[in-house]
Amino acid sequence: MNCKATILRISLIAMACSTSKENEMWKEAAVLHHMSYLISKEIEIDLAELKRMNLIQDSVQAIAADFETWRSSQVEVPGYELPEHTHDHSSHTAVELTAQQMLELQKALQSQLESIRTRIKNLKNTR
Repeated sequence: MNCKATILRISLIAMACSTSKENEMWKEAAVLHHMSYLISKEIEIDLAELKRMNLIQDSVQAIAADFETWRSSQVEVPGYELPEHTHDHSSHTAVELTAQQMLELQKALQSQLESIRTRIKNLKNTR
């Protein structure tokens, strides 16, 4: 009987640790999503500026198209709404993912956004 109680306690501790780890992954995914949102606002301003500049408009249009593709690929992190994160969520894709999958997705989306940001910076430096 004592052995069963010990196994039960160990199982409960393992479940609590797993839940805690999952919660941390959800939180990290939400932070990445929010950071991407803030970066996307900067990119919107940069793209508007690039469109007004005398640059190779094909490059600007390609970057803008990639940004729109990124924007349409956004996936909201369920249950994590940040107060200053005030944009329309109707364009976000609703999917059911595990915490690990959501974290990996948010990392990939942020990486894509950073790539777009780098392309804008490089284009600005060519003028």
